[in-house]
Amino acid sequence: MNKYILLLRMHNFITNNFNVKICAICNKKKIYIPWCICKMICRYIPFAIIKNFLYIFNYHLIYITNNIYNITNTSDIHITPIILKFKIIDDNNNEFDLSSSIKYYSPSIPLKFIIKQNKINKCNTIILNYLNNSKIISKEIKINNIDILIYQLFTNNI
Repeated sequence: MNKYILLLRMHNFITNNFNVKICAICNKKKIYIPWCICKMICRYIPFAIIKNFLYIFNYHLIYITNNIYNITNTSDIHITPIILKFKIIDDNNNEFDLSSSIKYYSPSIPLKFIIKQNKINKCNTIILNYLNNSKIISKEIKINNIDILIYQLFTNNI
């Protein structure tokens, strides 16, 4: 085995088990933000152990690795189009432009987590502009359920 491949595998092992920042624990109904002390303790336990332990109780972890938010135990792979504009409008008609930060979220992250991370009270409407087959598509989506995943915003069955 090449020594560079071995070094790369060791880097991936350390990064994927010890350099992971846990941001939230979620199930189908709620998202829980862990306390600071819990986050610090979890940094010293291998991530694979935490992930498998919570999987037994049907919980998912939202975590950051390499500056991208991911979620555990997802078997579906979804690719979102290139997002040009992503604005959230709340009940008071305040606009939150998340166009530059949406690229740091995996498509399987719940919309509820993004709303909670950006301290938005109520999500009323989402304005999307994205590229699809070399065309710019504009959508204005009225949100009734914030439990949907990001990739579901780009499908027609919301």
